[in-house]
Amino acid sequence: MTREQAKQTVYDRFRQTLKPDRSGKGYICPISGCTSGTGSHGTGITENPKQPNHFTCWAGCFKNADAFKITAKQLGMSFESGNSKHNFEVIKAVYNEYGIDITSVDGSERPQMHLNGTSNINTTLKQSAPYNASEAKYGVYMKTASKKFKGSPAEIYINNRGISSAVAERFNLGYSENEYFPNNEKHPALIIPVGTDFFIKRNIEQGSRFSNAKGVSSNLFNSKQLTNQQDIPVFITESVIDALSIIEAGCEAIGLNSTSNVDLLVKMLDTLESLPPFILCLDTDEAGDKATEKLSNAFKDRNLRFIDGRFIIKNCDDIDQNAKLKDANEALVKNRSVFIESVAIAKRKALNILPAELEEYEQQNAASYFASFANNIEKSKEVICTGFNDLDNALDGGLYSGLYFIGAISSLGKTTFCLQIADQIAKQKQDVLIFSLEMARDELMAKSVSRLTFINAQKQNISSKNAKSVRGISDGRRWQNYSQTEKELIHNSMDEYQNQIAPNIWIFEGVGNVGVKEVREKLSRHISLKGRKPLVLIDYAQILAPFDIRATDKQNTDKAVLELKRLSRDFDIPVLCVSSLNRESYTEPISMRAFKESGAIEYGSDVLLGLQYSGMDYDDGETEKTRFKRIRSLIKNYEQSAAKGKGIDIQLKVLKNRNGKKGTSINFVFYPMFNYFSESDFKEIDESTPFDMNYSPIEL
Repeated sequence: MTREQAKQTVYDRFRQTLKPDRSGKGYICPISGCTSGTGSHGTGITENPKQPNHFTCWAGCFKNADAFKITAKQLGMSFESGNSKHNFEVIKAVYNEYGIDITSVDGSERPQMHLNGTSNINTTLKQSAPYNASEAKYGVYMKTASKKFKGSPAEIYINNRGISSAVAERFNLGYSENEYFPNNEKHPALIIPVGTDFFIKRNIEQGSRFSNAKGVSSNLFNSKQLTNQQDIPVFITESVIDALSIIEAGCEAIGLNSTSNVDLLVKMLDTLESLPPFILCLDTDEAGDKATEKLSNAFKDRNLRFIDGRFIIKNCDDIDQNAKLKDANEALVKNRSVFIESVAIAKRKALNILPAELEEYEQQNAASYFASFANNIEKSKEVICTGFNDLDNALDGGLYSGLYFIGAISSLGKTTFCLQIADQIAKQKQDVLIFSLEMARDELMAKSVSRLTFINAQKQNISSKNAKSVRGISDGRRWQNYSQTEKELIHNSMDEYQNQIAPNIWIFEGVGNVGVKEVREKLSRHISLKGRKPLVLIDYAQILAPFDIRATDKQNTDKAVLELKRLSRDFDIPVLCVSSLNRESYTEPISMRAFKESGAIEYGSDVLLGLQYSGMDYDDGETEKTRFKRIRSLIKNYEQSAAKGKGIDIQLKVLKNRNGKKGTSINFVFYPMFNYFSESDFKEIDESTPFDMNYSPIEL
């Protein structure tokens, strides 16, 4: 492209990164640490009306500066008057930030920067010799490392990874005896040049795997393949080692270095007029799936030719049913001959790509989804047991991937029931994320400890009067009056919670500020950091932060249900959500009709559960007047029993089960004072000694 085109590209892409300020007249300052544009006045940076593409930050970050100077400041760089060599490096860094290869801009002549407030990249510095990258610090370093490669541990390492010395020599791989990695680890490393002034360090021992050279912008490995004019298919891989594996098999590949560089590749696509066919061969994990989807969409939007080539990895997986290969290099090491043949097959497919519209349509036939169908059957074994045997039987084994809703009238224990399920699942060393939008974290933890005091009192065959309610746990003033038996029971229960349950429970509080977007972000971060998929519990749906404050409550709940369903599907996890009911349900038997005012819950859920007092169903021949009197007496008796620490009879009904039995009813005994649900009742409680005197059913 011409320099003028490159300059305009930088201006256009810089402007796309800007966000409107609160005043609506300018933009939020993009400099890290400056919040100008978000404050009460709302004014951030404004454009010079007499000199377009030049901006001033009214907090003082810059004055009448264009995209080159502002971006350089973002990168921690600046232009220096009279220092053409330095300024060339700054311009190159700015180009790189917006996905432009400087060597593709009007040949290889060096642009000059005039520091009078404007960028002039249309002139050249004819009196200067072309910039020699080998003179740079990293260039010299990489040459030195390359000379040490032959016969080094790095060469042995790369050969063990299935990559020949010939391929290593082509890309000037190097060796360093001591390199720093994250956490101050120091290891011998394979040095992988990426361009002339950037390299990657690969630890060849145990510990942190990769580390990038500091102080320079990340780049793509072997990116020059984007400009090959011979229509030769180019593979896109996640790591450089994977790209080298494809090259070892006789094809060309570009290594992203990280899935975070997907945007950089997409930016580079927009700077080139003609591109080769692409074969996506990223990792087969969740991050690889997302990156593949993002690149696929980008290629489709630009009408580029591509195929998904991850079948190469799966072909090598088939050699051993127990193998779970993640990337191209693992596949090469696992079965070299199958890998090389699979790469060749992918290349042939890429050379005969159907038109984009037909290709996309072909991908929708049932055959394309059959592998996923078979894989889902295997995944169906990954059921999570709730800890309630009767409930697990009713749900065909427990909780599967999907959206579960549970509803009940106020104070009937729906939060307590779900919390007990969460604790019982956590005790199985299964992670649980709880989004508590009404109760505080301490209150939920006190509920769990309260339940354990009651269970442990029964196990230890001591009087249940020693067990404690939530208030009895959380009110420290009461502890001075407790007996030694009571204190030991509490401490033992707290130890059990801390050691057996709490390590797998994450509780996120929120009051009107947690919506499905925040749930998705927390969930994604958990999986990324812990490498495990959790159960998600939301308490409760109707008080999730609204998607649109101008919409009705029903519209916002409908949208929340849709997004929760999408979340359960995208992450392949069970999502358990508490729901309120409409007012009619307070005297009626629990039914799907009770959820109608709560939005799309009735239709969007995979499983719908309802809690009610036993005895709420209609009696044959019962008049409305007789029923009203009976129900009022029934609820009053239950409340009196609860206040005495006794159990009350509760029914859980499976109102909807998309893929299993429905209409099942499960009986529980609920001890509201102690936040405990039992499938089989404990022995009758001794009422001769009162329990927590200040206990009230309001604690439910």
